[in-house]
Amino acid sequence: MNNHKLMAAILSTVLLLSGCSDPKNVELPRNASGIVEFQGKIESLDDEDMRLISEFFDDNFLAISTGVTPEGMTVGDAIAMQREQENKEQAEQEAKQSAIKAMNDVINVEYVHHDKFERLGHSAYQFTVELTNKQTKPIIGVKGRLIFKDLFGEDVGNVGVEYKTNLEEGEPKYAETATVPFIVQGDTFKDSNYKPENVRFEPEVIVFADKTKMSI
Repeated sequence: MNNHKLMAAILSTVLLLSGCSDPKNVELPRNASGIVEFQGKIESLDDEDMRLISEFFDDNFLAISTGVTPEGMTVGDAIAMQREQENKEQAEQEAKQSAIKAMNDVINVEYVHHDKFERLGHSAYQFTVELTNKQTKPIIGVKGRLIFKDLFGEDVGNVGVEYKTNLEEGEPKYAETATVPFIVQGDTFKDSNYKPENVRFEPEVIVFADKTKMSI
């Protein structure tokens, strides 16, 4: 009987110690001075959990180093929060790509060329594209971004464009729009001699003649 009690006590102690040594139970530091000690306590995390906690620290370093994170928040809490955030972002990205594919099935927009000119003392650009309505419903406008690639296929800039024109099914039509990229938020266009195959159009909104829309 005494042996059973002794074994139970030993088992309880082992379980307690193993719980305390679990790096996911370690609380996040409340200031910058505790980060080095903290790192030593989480070295046994597996690769994926280590990646997640590292990403959490990258995104929340200021809050952690100034003690703004919730008191008692553990590594496990932070990992769960980071994983949830990444899953949400992935779902949003998948939904966006699905919407883009659906719009690309409706309209084809091909870059033709662009011309540079002066506007109000600054460089401006006019972008010419060829638009083709790929289905029966008439289209009266499309908005999106032209994305430019370099010789190696890397994205090197983009510019927001919109075209307002009547498009019937299967009838290609040239359209032009002018913009001043550097004063429009989000535009990173760099002037160069781009070939049409090095430019893709990413749709954001399509407006049909009956005023219905498709959008991201």
